[in-house]
Amino acid sequence: MREVQKQKITELRGLGRSYADIARTMNIPEGTVKSFCWRNKLTNKKYEAKKNGCHQCGLYLEPRTGVPPRKFCCDKCRFAWWSKHRVPNNNGICAGCGKQFYFYGNIQRKYCSPLCCTNHRFGGDAYD
Repeated sequence: MREVQKQKITELRGLGRSYADIARTMNIPEGTVKSFCWRNKLTNKKYEAKKNGCHQCGLYLEPRTGVPPRKFCCDKCRFAWWSKHRVPNNNGICAGCGKQFYFYGNIQRKYCSPLCCTNHRFGGDAYD
């Protein structure tokens, strides 16, 4: 890695940019950016401030021994944060109604909803 790239990564990380964002901006692999930042202790200040706090409301979370650290203080904060930040990562065509739908998780999903699944597999309107 050239010195100019190192300086640019340091500058962007200081502004709070993510590894992925820096990698896209500089057109280099994300792993390279991550390795450089870890070796040079270039942490994201926003993340460090929230490290021991709820990601949604910022409430301090007491560290626990022997278990992974919590990210949220309650289910309400967890649901609110995920609703705001989660983006569907897959799309497909429903085998029942033929419409395009977006979803999370399992890439082998065939139906847009349980209703479509039931109607397609068992015929007609199963919930009538």
